[in-house]
Amino acid sequence: MINAVSRDELGRALRRVYADQLTAPAPERFTALLAALERGSTGAEAAPGRDGGPEPARDGTEEASR
Repeated sequence: MINAVSRDELGRALRRVYADQLTAPAPERFTALLAALERGSTGAEAAPGRDGGPEPARDGTEEASR
């Protein structure tokens, strides 16, 4: 079991390491999937790239060119 001081230090260190990821916007494909799940569908039929639309870039920043 980890003591309280070590746990707090670990928590602060992890927050410093992952601060950018915690504040970054979620990728569009992920938010589209969440929206589809909330509507009660899997979202596969409407996900980017599945319907012949533009395929998202691998890094999530821009659409990939065809």
